[in-house]
Amino acid sequence: MPADKVYVKIKTEAKGPLADKAVAAMTKAIEAEIKASGVLTTDKPSDAKAPYWSVECMLVLSADSDGKTLSGKLTGAVLATNATISGATLSGSAPTEITGRDGKPVPDDVQALATALARDVMKKRAVPHMKSTKLQ
Repeated sequence: MPADKVYVKIKTEAKGPLADKAVAAMTKAIEAEIKASGVLTTDKPSDAKAPYWSVECMLVLSADSDGKTLSGKLTGAVLATNATISGATLSGSAPTEITGRDGKPVPDDVQALATALARDVMKKRAVPHMKSTKLQ
């Protein structure tokens, strides 16, 4: 891990239809935002006692009774580990159209929604917080 970058541990969970697809999409989107920050990394530090950030997100997916809309609600936190500062809370929600013929979400519906929500909370809240707060 480069000395000028701070490690970020990622933990994602999802509940609802195709939850495994949502977890994969969220994790990928969060990793991309971390790498794009220029000062954060997903490479583990060699010093196990070094302070680091932890991004933990939970996405709950639900389809409406008509089978037309898939809604997602993301909650989570940015936590400081091995440090004496506080973190930040994360939240976001959005709907997307269900494209499956039978009114059930398809993997693309879930992945698009999970990616959009994860990118949004990372860009608007998590990355700015981690970049502006020095771990001590």
